[in-house]
Amino acid sequence: MALRNAVVTCPKCSSGSVREVGENRYLCLSCGYTFYACPVCGKTFEQPFQLAGHMRSHRRRQDLSELMLQLLAEIEAIREELRAQRALLERLLAEYQGRNSTQQVQLSEWLPEFLRGNPWLSILHSRAEG
Repeated sequence: MALRNAVVTCPKCSSGSVREVGENRYLCLSCGYTFYACPVCGKTFEQPFQLAGHMRSHRRRQDLSELMLQLLAEIEAIREELRAQRALLERLLAEYQGRNSTQQVQLSEWLPEFLRGNPWLSILHSRAEG
């Protein structure tokens, strides 16, 4: 398996003339030193278990980036839902624009509990009146 992102150089003599002789295992053609190299970043190790431990760090980063993408998608879905709710509230306020304050209180009682104390209702109401 060749390196995906990094160039491998010998950690002993810094020569770039290396050949892959096994999975992630390299042989320096200049000095004969054998070593293991990370296929992602090119960091070199003397033992395969050291490389295996190092590879976990790349998996953790990948898992975190996948989690971030999932969270961003959820945030976008919530934003869309809030936009839809705002449009509904603006339409309802426009519908009740010409009515007196008693009817506006009834509208407030009709709204779900979590929206009753929402400061945006007064802003939307003032926009609808103006």
